Amino acid sequence: MKKGEAKSKAREIRVRTQRLALLDPKSIEPAPDNFRTHGTAQRRALREGLDKLGFVGAVIVRSLGRGKYALVDGHMRVEDWPPGEQIPALVTDLSEAEALEALATYDALGSMAEIDVEKFKALAAKLPDFDEMSERLEKVEFFRKVGPPKPPPPPVRAAVVRHTCPKCRHRFRCDAEE
Repeated sequence: MKKGEAKSKAREIRVRTQRLALLDPKSIEPAPDNFRTHGTAQRRALREGLDKLGFVGAVIVRSLGRGKYALVDGHMRVEDWPPGEQIPALVTDLSEAEALEALATYDALGSMAEIDVEKFKALAAKLPDFDEMSERLEKVEFFRKVGPPKPPPPPVRAAVVRHTCPKCRHRFRCDAEE
């Protein structure tokens, strides 16, 4: 590297998705280490969403060979998929150990996202059937009720302290931090 050149290291991201396939859900084995559970309300919301909008994503699997797959993400969708229908799946080249790491972190990354309430309200206003949708999605209903973000509290005013100069006896005020 020559003097004055910035040291630059390009990130190299491996794309682990090998192909998109339509798979028979019976050929997909659930991950025995899946720790997420899905209650009745969530399953009902999934079914209603699929009925209204369709499936706009894909489950994530890794190939086990001979037409068998191990599920990485999408357990509820595979469990509730209509019998005899094929499900869209992203087939990856993840190893078993990598699949476990993905299982542990994939949804967790999405749940770390913060919500911009104002943008959410603007989006909701564009949806003609938002009230119907929000009944299905209890967490979305929460955001519908949220008002505008509260302004930060006013800064704490410093206390005023009165001092007297010991030499000249002049009195003066000083703002002191609390």
